[in-house]
Amino acid sequence: MSDGSRVSRLSLTKTFLVFLLALAIAAPAASGAALGVYTGAANPSGVASWGDWLERQPTYAVDFLASNTWNEISDPIWWLDGWQGSPYHVVYSVPMVPSDGSTLSEGATGAYDHHFTRLAQNLVNYGFGDATIRLGWEFNGNWFAWAASSDPAAFITYWQRIVAAMRAVDGAAFRFDWNPIAGGDYPADLVYPGDDWVDVIGLDVYDQGWWAGWEDPANRWNELVNQPYGLQWHRDFALAHGKPASFPEFGLSDSPAHHGGGDDPYFVERMYEWIGQNKDNVEYYAYFEFAGPIGNSALTSGSFPVASARFQELFSVDPPALDPPTPEPEPVEEAPEPVGEDETVRLPASVGDTTVADDHVVLDEIPVVLHTRHA
Repeated sequence: MSDGSRVSRLSLTKTFLVFLLALAIAAPAASGAALGVYTGAANPSGVASWGDWLERQPTYAVDFLASNTWNEISDPIWWLDGWQGSPYHVVYSVPMVPSDGSTLSEGATGAYDHHFTRLAQNLVNYGFGDATIRLGWEFNGNWFAWAASSDPAAFITYWQRIVAAMRAVDGAAFRFDWNPIAGGDYPADLVYPGDDWVDVIGLDVYDQGWWAGWEDPANRWNELVNQPYGLQWHRDFALAHGKPASFPEFGLSDSPAHHGGGDDPYFVERMYEWIGQNKDNVEYYAYFEFAGPIGNSALTSGSFPVASARFQELFSVDPPALDPPTPEPEPVEEAPEPVGEDETVRLPASVGDTTVADDHVVLDEIPVVLHTRHA
């Protein structure tokens, strides 16, 4: 065999192996619950490196378009160039308005439709016609220009207009992910745009807590599950609407200002378990592998040695399907003895004293404070 033939054969073999690797990464998980990650803007090499660290390659990559100008939203060429040719299914986090004074109310009139038509055309032209569009993510918070609380009715109408404009482009087969953050500052379900306008129902989840006792990992997890618009609500809401669920961002948090749990393997274990319990209806879950100005979540940063090792141990394999936890039976209370006219009933101090005398009842007031979470 000549040297030229040998080189040609080796080159073909290498090309074939690269092709097989791309197929293996691009193929969706058999369970339907695909692993994803965010490692920075237009950074496919970072996704691959993270997969090497985990010893399991992600199939999804999350990214964020800039939100300073309309041009950054409608013509994100730098991002498209960065991801073109990569083997990942890209989840593009798309701002609904830039931070230039544009408003939801103007968007609801159709004034901005052409920007999203242009975005859809660019995505299709670059081969991303089937991308997941994470439109106006974390809209139930108050930190983005598209906060739904500023005009709930306009948010719904504008969302529908954007989806209609993007779907109308030839070659478009986008999946639109309606994605609140756990807790939030506004009731997410009040701005649900309707089943015809949503393909996936997401939830961003970070190891942070605001209820009393948040310093304890088990208490933080209990809050994440049971708070209004938490994990339990997310699961039930997605199932009720016949939509798959997603976790476009989940991660540890070292932010004291946001009551982060730090190096917390308990959060890692519970998320792995939760995904396993619900994997038949989870489309994808993506870890937020990033250290930013409001906190660090990066497992490879060295800030979370115990939780990082636990994450590698667990998430290096797909979470197995698990049965959901069996609810504990409600305690059966015995009927109280009849109360005499001048008798006093003692209740636990946390409830207060109730005195029955001369047909007059006095109850101690118990204040209830609902804390919301912030990203």
